[in-house]
Amino acid sequence: MEKVNIALDKKLFDLGIEYPHNLNLNSSSWLLCGASGSGKTSCNLHLLNNIITCVPDSRIWVCDGKHDDFKWLQDIPNSRYFPYLDMSLGLDSFHNDTFAPRLKNETDDRSHAIIVLEEFSSVLKVLEANKTTAPTAKIMLSQAFAIASMGRSYNCHLLVVVQRPSADVLQNFREQLTSILALGRLSPEVAKMCGFTEYDNFNNEESGRGVGWYLNDKNRLIQVKIPHFKEKDFARFKENIIIGVTR
Repeated sequence: MEKVNIALDKKLFDLGIEYPHNLNLNSSSWLLCGASGSGKTSCNLHLLNNIITCVPDSRIWVCDGKHDDFKWLQDIPNSRYFPYLDMSLGLDSFHNDTFAPRLKNETDDRSHAIIVLEEFSSVLKVLEANKTTAPTAKIMLSQAFAIASMGRSYNCHLLVVVQRPSADVLQNFREQLTSILALGRLSPEVAKMCGFTEYDNFNNEESGRGVGWYLNDKNRLIQVKIPHFKEKDFARFKENIIIGVTR
């Protein structure tokens, strides 16, 4: 079972102990959410770097709905980078060229494949607002749901990254999300949508950049903290992510 570090245990960190909690890469789909300034981008870069370095054959598709956090990938030749409304092209590429052939047993390839949907719900809303592009939004939602619900058997995985998880998207994915990490101060509505309020140990009193709650694939809710990274760390993360989106 492949696992990579996603965050540190907050209670132990406060005692000076860096104890990592892991993301199970054999699980199907994951949600990372947090408002601007919560440390979400740092966590995402850290996670993708760990996946690339720990799984030698891992390939990544990055759909950057904000055309911001991964904009540095746009000038990389042959990169699987799809900004803003091109997210639909990224989902098409992942679904039609990788997931569907495995599902239909047209290929023996079972290498680790992950698609990142940055601000997925926001892009869907933009497409749904126009009659011409509304059908594209429905196709994207169907493709993402298929990957989330059946991808585990074919080593295809989905990472949804949003500032605020919207109910219209989560209601389609809630049962398929095997791990959820939410950073920063969470509104009661967001905490409920993530399922955190079902746990006795959940409280929303302490917040701050890089602090949040992690619901892992064992249905255990843990308060976590994202490590502090230096500029040289981010430079290394980006170098490894470039490998993941081009190989």
